[in-house]
This record gives sequence, C-alpha cells and structure tokens, in this order.
Amino acid sequence: QKRPIHEMQPQEVRSALEQVLRLLQDYAQPSSYLPYQHIHFQRQTDFVYDEGQRLVERLYTTTQIDRMLSDIGARTGANLAQSEGATAPKANETRFYRNAWMRALVEPAKPALKGLLSPQRWAALKQATRNWVFVSSDRKLQAIFDSDYIRDFIMDYYRDDLRLFEALCEIEQRPAAEGPPGSQKSADVKS
Repeated sequence: QKRPIHEMQPQEVRSALEQVLRLLQDYAQPSSYLPYQHIHFQRQTDFVYDEGQRLVERLYTTTQIDRMLSDIGARTGANLAQSEGATAPKANETRFYRNAWMRALVEPAKPALKGLLSPQRWAALKQATRNWVFVSSDRKLQAIFDSDYIRDFIMDYYRDDLRLFEALCEIEQRPAAEGPPGSQKSADVKS
C-alpha cells in the first residue's frame, strides 16, 4: 500500500523516486505520453509541440497570469481580470507536519479552534504557528532531491522545458515593440 511521501522513511522515498525515474526514462522520447498516474511529470513542451509543430500561438509563465487573462479576454470579449481586492494565488509550496507527534497534537485540535476563533484570529494563529508546526517538503527531503543524480536527470529530461522557460523569461524582459510575449516568432525554442 502506498503511503504519502511525508510518512515515508528516507530510504522509501529514494526507492519510490528510483521507480519514477525508471518510468520516465522509458517514456523519454518527446511526445511520449505518460500513464495517467504520472501525468504530472509530463514535459510542458509536449503540450506546446506535436512532432515539431507548434500547437499554440502564445505562452505565459506563471508570473504572467494577469497578462494571459487580459489576452484571452481581448480575444473572447470577456472580462477575465481579477476583481479589485482579489488575492494572488498562494505559492505552490508543499508543507508537512514537522513530525508524527506534532501531527497527533495539532490535527484533533484544528476543528475546535477553527470553530471557537473568529476567521481573523484563526488565520493569525495559522500564520503564527506555521513555521514551527510544519516544515517545507524542500527542507525535509532536501538531501534526497538535491543529489547530483536527481539534478542531472531533471536537467536532461526537462531540457526542452527549461529552454522554453528561459526563452519566455528573456522575452518578458524585451521591449513591447518586439511582439507580444510568448508569441510564435519570439518563443520558438524547440528544433
């Protein structure tokens, strides 16, 4: 039975990681689509190109969501801009309980505290305790994921994705007169 990564011992994480890397190597050819259980590892360039042909006109980085919504709105006539006072999406950081003891202590208390405290006080309590209750996955698993083997694999497997991202970041810095960010002529990086 599979367990969540935060409940695994380091050797179990290494073993699971090795299995995933072997699977990814089996699907290393561009446009080889991964099984649905592993689709979150699919290269982004596989959604941009099909057999070398570019499928989309414009691309955006995650820092350009407002620009993307504006462009889509201009094409569709819909107002997709974020409403006044809307909060930006949270950074995508996975956090785990610091240890099993902390989880056993905090989990049962959460519903009661949430019910007893005002939304503002609940939010303040969560923010104040976040760093000593939780640890980021990066810190907890850093020794495994920072290995040269893993970095080299990522640099090789996602090479085209990294090139595309770098090209989009470079384009974002150019003057507007050179064409819209992510446009066909300015962001073709795949051969």
